[in-house]
Amino acid sequence: MTTYDDDLMTRVIALSAQARANGDHPFGALLAVDGVVVAEAVNRVNTARDLTAHAETELVRLLEREGRLGELAQGVVYASCEPC
Repeated sequence: MTTYDDDLMTRVIALSAQARANGDHPFGALLAVDGVVVAEAVNRVNTARDLTAHAETELVRLLEREGRLGELAQGVVYASCEPC
């Protein structure tokens, strides 16, 4: 574990609370490169009416839309629970 893991997990839990406040299941995910958050996502299953809109899936979709999918290989995905 690194010194910033606790801070990143705290952020993921906050994202989970945000998802819940939006009416979705309480899950969040983020991508960090060298301890710096480069992308975040929340679960959107209910609001998007998409059974595949899990937080980690939404994170990958965001990176792909922005042409940044290659950043996944450079960083670490933090999720509020074990990714599907």
